[in-house]
Amino acid sequence: MKYHSEKRPVQFTLIELLVVIAIIAILAAMLMPALQQARKRARSISCLSNMNTISKAQAMYSDANGDWIVATKTTATTAKFTDATHPAERAWFVKLIPYGVIVEVESKTGYVGFLKTKGTVACPNETGKFYGDSGITSGKYYTFCHYLTNGYLVGANCPGISINFKMHKIKAAKQPSKAYFAGDSKQRAYPAYRTNVSLGFRDNGVDDRVDAGSDYPVGNGGDCNMAFMDGHAGHLKLAEVRSMGGASGPHVGQRGVDTNDVGVDF
Repeated sequence: MKYHSEKRPVQFTLIELLVVIAIIAILAAMLMPALQQARKRARSISCLSNMNTISKAQAMYSDANGDWIVATKTTATTAKFTDATHPAERAWFVKLIPYGVIVEVESKTGYVGFLKTKGTVACPNETGKFYGDSGITSGKYYTFCHYLTNGYLVGANCPGISINFKMHKIKAAKQPSKAYFAGDSKQRAYPAYRTNVSLGFRDNGVDDRVDAGSDYPVGNGGDCNMAFMDGHAGHLKLAEVRSMGGASGPHVGQRGVDTNDVGVDF
């Protein structure tokens, strides 16, 4: 006579299950900082890639336009991409579209379009949105883009926001590897500026603004990614700016720039 032993399903005790859960939680806690660092590194690489594209696009623009550095001309007082009344007016990044800069817009009544937080002009480390994004109707948003151009090199004629920087040719950047064309911005409403406090140090920094898109210091302790006039992208640390004279100056935009080159009006 043969007897068949009945196989019983394996069962875990409550203590064993709790031990397994605890081990998984510990492993997750150990891996989380590494994952966060990997995400930050990926965003940093993406931002530098944007800057690299912008830097090279500016060089190609100058080559095709008599050595002039790309400039911004707009009567905008709001977040206009360009309007039907002044179709020839363009922000600097719009003029760089033929040279590889990607810009996306959302059409709205009365305007050709508003910027959306996508493409080359959107920093992956910035939480502030553009006016063209869905659900953004008022409040804190970026008027132009997440990047600011150097007012000591880049012409900007924007009467609506009281900016009138003269245009220059590339010879004004006497040290192209030090002279920056564009960098991370914390200014919501300006295409170009000349003060250190306008720069954003959000790469590897602490976002200490009251809300995303407000004009408060951003990226305390971090780096400001920049596109330089020689075609390369890099970053500048907050400590470097402070060593030059602090928030009020001298402005980092003067580095490598021939300040005796007064430029010309639009």
